[in-house]
Amino acid sequence: MSIPHAPTDRAMALEAALEAAARMKGEIEEALAMDALTRHLDALADDMDADGPLRCRVDGRELVYDVEHALGHERGSLLNALARRARQTPPTALVADLRTLLDTMPAAWRLIEG
Repeated sequence: MSIPHAPTDRAMALEAALEAAARMKGEIEEALAMDALTRHLDALADDMDADGPLRCRVDGRELVYDVEHALGHERGSLLNALARRARQTPPTALVADLRTLLDTMPAAWRLIEG
């Protein structure tokens, strides 16, 4: 029996919990089946081979625009606010990554020695 609304007593809560547990058990058993895992890993490997890691496929600017839209902001307002904030206080992780990158550059590539 599927409960269409929040349980109102102990019996309904127990029934809802048992129903959810049974559903999750089935999903877990399916996910743990070796052939399902193999199919998922093979599909992931094919995807990575074709397009590179997912982290490399995110368009940050479009992501910010989507967040702006979801928040009801004018297009470009959040991006401009983030850019202003970054100019005032650059993100520590970004500064560290850039410092590491610059420190590993060959001397011949550097315009300024120091």
